[in-house]
Amino acid sequence: MKKQKVCSAPNKETLEKLINEFYFSDNYKITDDNKLNNTRFTEDRVLDINNRTLIEFKKNRWSFYLIKQ
Repeated sequence: MKKQKVCSAPNKETLEKLINEFYFSDNYKITDDNKLNNTRFTEDRVLDINNRTLIEFKKNRWSFYLIKQ
């Protein structure tokens, strides 16, 4: 599993803003278990997105990755 860092931010709210800019959307939210949720998508589509992305919190920094298989 390879991962490619897309963006990082000092807090969760800023990372949400960067993710929404990356996806050209305003609907992405980070849940409490560090998964992405989009209120406009079906549950299957949200699961697919979460299988292809990763959100990590390390050393006081939030990071968003795309997973390449």
